[in-house]
Amino acid sequence: MESQADRALVLELHAVLSEIDPVRWRDDAAAALRGRLVELNQRLRQRERLAALAGTLEQQLPADDATRTRWLKFKSALQPAYESMATTLRAESIHVPSLRPTNWARSVFHVAGALVSIGLIRLFDGQPWMLFGAAMLYAGTFWTLEVLRRKSATMNQALLKFFKHIVHTHESVRVNSSTWYATALVLLTLTHSPKLCLVAVAVLGVGDPVAAFIGRRFGRIKLIHGRSLEGSLAFWVSGSAFAFALLRLFHPELALGPALAVAAAAAAAARSPSCSACASTTTSRCRSPRRPAPRWPCSRSAEPSPDFRAGQLPDDSMGRAGGSAPGCSSGVYSRGLRLMRKTRKAQFSGASGQAQDVK
Repeated sequence: MESQADRALVLELHAVLSEIDPVRWRDDAAAALRGRLVELNQRLRQRERLAALAGTLEQQLPADDATRTRWLKFKSALQPAYESMATTLRAESIHVPSLRPTNWARSVFHVAGALVSIGLIRLFDGQPWMLFGAAMLYAGTFWTLEVLRRKSATMNQALLKFFKHIVHTHESVRVNSSTWYATALVLLTLTHSPKLCLVAVAVLGVGDPVAAFIGRRFGRIKLIHGRSLEGSLAFWVSGSAFAFALLRLFHPELALGPALAVAAAAAAAARSPSCSACASTTTSRCRSPRRPAPRWPCSRSAEPSPDFRAGQLPDDSMGRAGGSAPGCSSGVYSRGLRLMRKTRKAQFSGASGQAQDVK
């Protein structure tokens, strides 16, 4: 009961902090936000292990006449304490979402990575081992950096500084989502044809940033794992449209109907949860509900642990403890593509040999 009460307070704080975002900010709402934070801070102080988080909140809380820029800095300053508290609760199998403010640089990086991947898929079309080698080089580079920053706090700090414009706070002590993305590309090249690789990369490359923007700006109908109906629909529409456009551009031999069906099915499968306990706002990793959450070496208070403050990765941060699954990004790819393979015969049984070319 104590843990659930703490979770409820942290969730309420997350809801308030989510309003402090570049795409949602309204100057006329600043006074109301401050009042909610003051009231919430008093309740946080009454919880022993949330007292440190409350202290940071009180120390950083902007004045009544604070500008939008000051409020955004307040949110950034509060993030380390919030993420440390969230990590503590997750260690007890109590999920609370991470703070993920709008980050235009990260969205551009995300789309650029997808375009590079699409370029490599086209470049090595018909050369599966060359495509696999390129994916291995990509993933190997990221995993090498993960190992280095795990072993060296100096390396971790240097990488965080280099990628400061696109990294999330919680990724300083977790495997970066780009690493899981690169790993998923390796699995794709090994198990699926270039056409399906193209569709999967296209859906996630465009759908994710569009869904994030629409969900934060217009999301009102809440779904599971912090998602909104508006953001999910935006993901499906944008992902389907982009994947369909690429199929028509690079594979005009495909009939209109099959190409549209494959793109729509891939986008729908990619947006569905890849497991029932997917934490969409953490590190793009999934945890099975039958397995305990990984226990990170942090304190039981909301004060960021020494490792967190130093930017050093904990020993089990690569998922050795708790049996973490490799990642939602790879799960999304495999789930969507498995669905397409299962439904392909039923959908295109009456079509010409062009439809079978999807294989």
